[in-house]
This record gives sequence, structure tokens and C-alpha cells, in this order.
Amino acid sequence: LVAEGLPRPSQYDDTPEMLAELAAAAAAAATEAKAGGGVTQLRLGYAAAGFSTALINNVFILYHLKLYTSVYKVSDAWLYAVFVFYGVWNTLNDPLFGWVEDRAANGSLLNSLQRRLFALRAGGLLLAVTFFALFTPWWSTEPGAPPPPPWLVGMHMMVCMSCYDAGLTWVCQAHNALLAELTVDNTERAALGRY
Repeated sequence: LVAEGLPRPSQYDDTPEMLAELAAAAAAAATEAKAGGGVTQLRLGYAAAGFSTALINNVFILYHLKLYTSVYKVSDAWLYAVFVFYGVWNTLNDPLFGWVEDRAANGSLLNSLQRRLFALRAGGLLLAVTFFALFTPWWSTEPGAPPPPPWLVGMHMMVCMSCYDAGLTWVCQAHNALLAELTVDNTERAALGRY
């Protein structure tokens, strides 16, 4: 940093150990890039799938409860019922979808990698549609329109949250299982997981 005329960050000190650590890290990064360990299309694609799923899920986590309680005015009874149902559904659909996805291999003409990619595409579409449906009311929101009945708001929340969770589970399970399908090299798997 000093040789290039850039100001030195205050977090670094002048100890030989720190300078040796920085030099070793720079050398390791250069060696990895020369050995083809840089960002590849495979790593970028795997990371993009994980990033997009995390992004959409964080928006869901941040805003769905605020939307349904403050804007849609879901009743307390329906809110409790929805979360009890959602908890049971979430407990059942994770192993069920894993079993279905693994059982789909019997008699399938697709290899396991193609099945995982198909599951990502189909599940991604389901996830996108249900994410949109979650934030789109089933009733009129025109000014002066009567408020929706409580059962309609509760059913909207229950159906949309359950379908959203189904899409999220399908995509995440396919994405996580895809890591084992992409490469048998442990170093490459670790690099994919890093991204």
C-alpha cells in the first residue's frame, strides 16, 4: 500500500507478522487465479441462484408480517391460525419435497443434474409467482371500497404463505443438492460454497 502511494488503513500495523500475512494472502490469491480458481461461469451461476433466493426471502421476512397486520389488518385469531398452520406445513413439506425430488429419479430420462436444474427452474417460477401473490390482495383496494371480510384476509395469508414456502423449499433443496452434483472435487465444492 505504501509503495503504491496509497494511504495505509489504520487497521494494519507495521509488524513483520502482519506484512507477511498480507503478502501470503496476495500470493495465494494470485496462485488461485492462475490455477483457474477465479470466478468462473459455474461459480457465478451457483452464487446467483443462492443470492436471488436469499434476496427474495429477506424481503418476505421483512415485509410480510408488517403488510398483513398494518395494511391488510388481519385479525389476531386468523394471524394465530395462519402461523400454526404454516408451522405444521413447514415441518411436513421439507422432508416431503426432498423425498419427492429424490424419488422422481425412478424411471426418469433425466440425469440427476438435469433434474436439479429443472427443479430450480420450476421452483423458481413458483417462488416468483407466489411472492407476487403474497403482496397482491384478493380484494378491491380502491378508495371507498368496503374492507374485506376477516376470513378472506386470513385465507389469503395462509394460502400465499404456504405456497411461497413450498416454492422456497423446492428451490433451496434443489440448490443445496446441486452442489454435490456439480463436482466431485472437494476444493471446487468449497469454492462454490464460498460464493
